[in-house]
Amino acid sequence: MKSWLITLVLLLSPLGAKGWANSFLPRFIGGVDPGVPTHVTPTGIVTNPAVLGYLKGTNIAIYYSPVYQSLEADRASILSSTGNPGPGADISYPGVSYSNNVTDYFFGASTDFGQDRVTLGVAIFSPFRQDFSNPSAPLRYHLIDRSIINLFVTSVLALKVHRKFHIGFGLSYVYTKINMEMVRDRYLRGDVPDGSADSFEQGGKVDEKIAINTEDNNLGFQFGFYYMMKKWLFLGGSYRSKIRSLDSGYVRTKGTGSITRWSDAQGGYVTLLGKATLRTTFPESANIGIKMRFSRNWWGDLSLTWDRWSDHQKLQVLLSGNDFANSSLTNWDLSINSYRGFQDVFAPQLSFFFNQKTGFSFITSLRYSPPATPQRWVNPAAVDNHAIDFMLSTSFKLFNFMTIRVAYTLEYMLPVTVKDSGFDPGLARTCLDNHIDVAWCDECLQTMNNGQALPSAAGTYRKLTHQIGVGLHVKF
Repeated sequence: MKSWLITLVLLLSPLGAKGWANSFLPRFIGGVDPGVPTHVTPTGIVTNPAVLGYLKGTNIAIYYSPVYQSLEADRASILSSTGNPGPGADISYPGVSYSNNVTDYFFGASTDFGQDRVTLGVAIFSPFRQDFSNPSAPLRYHLIDRSIINLFVTSVLALKVHRKFHIGFGLSYVYTKINMEMVRDRYLRGDVPDGSADSFEQGGKVDEKIAINTEDNNLGFQFGFYYMMKKWLFLGGSYRSKIRSLDSGYVRTKGTGSITRWSDAQGGYVTLLGKATLRTTFPESANIGIKMRFSRNWWGDLSLTWDRWSDHQKLQVLLSGNDFANSSLTNWDLSINSYRGFQDVFAPQLSFFFNQKTGFSFITSLRYSPPATPQRWVNPAAVDNHAIDFMLSTSFKLFNFMTIRVAYTLEYMLPVTVKDSGFDPGLARTCLDNHIDVAWCDECLQTMNNGQALPSAAGTYRKLTHQIGVGLHVKF
């Protein structure tokens, strides 16, 4: 099963991780649907499986959507003696631009088998994605290359409990693939090549590159309800669990890992190869929405979505194997934590739907996206702040059984300036001076367990996201 899923991913998208309202992509499902729990459409397989009970006949939806996200970072100048900003800073960095671009897609199908009690649906989609490629030296300690993908294959069942009340249940198989490259400053661990200065961020031989390539299979579930309060008023809501591996309560991917570093003994760079295990968590979420009919052609929806991003606290990588065991590297070098520090978000969304019997319709949707990343933990791999998403989606009926949809989405994020970064490389040096005493040293706990002893990410960040969507909806 894994082989054809990998093939599908390669055909449909660059291997890339959105959620919603954070540093992940995509923003809207397939680029054409607002993703609210009261919208009766095949995308309900994702947002609220109960709405499928109102989809009559057999429906097939195929959506394709490139997402273009441009980012800018102006990193604050630092002191080479402390690794942090401050008076007398002697290391400055130019502003840099980089991108996080993915190709979003959605395939969904549902059928009621010609009766009105049970509806089945299946969908393939891919939230929680990133695809960074960053060659810029000023950002290297937080981001070089990062590719995260979670490919969902979800099957759902919608049941008519009462003529006014439907419920839905779903189960998802999730293929997760995470590839990352990162750079570490060896000075933080007191392991520098001969002749190196006693200072932070020297670059060159003092930098080492870590690369991992991992994957795993995960599971998730969801359920929802859809209630017709009046003929003109509907209430819907759903819950989606966090995804987890088959034998634990979190995502744990496995694969290969390497460290490339300068060796004084060999007079050049060497690459150590071995195994890599990555552990992290993607959030559970819940939504609720109310839809009201204003006239024969106009509907409105007000929804609220909760994402439990507080579970996404860090990325933990463990390297193992003969090359590492036979080297001078210690557990400190092979257990790598990168702090994330995300927080829960509640995102309100207002949508309007216009439908004509001729088959022409359009949707406008406006969503406020609060930051999932607290300001002090913003960094080049997690740029986040208060943002507004606006979507305009239109559809035209080509034939009685076929409708084409076209949409555009713009997200504008307020620029964010990080003056007091939570990342402090001095924590690692203090831990080193305390002889790596994890039991009694707070700095060692923050360094080794929490992954907060990374170079400072102070600076100013900007982000703008465009999403274009096209799709077909076929009904039999």
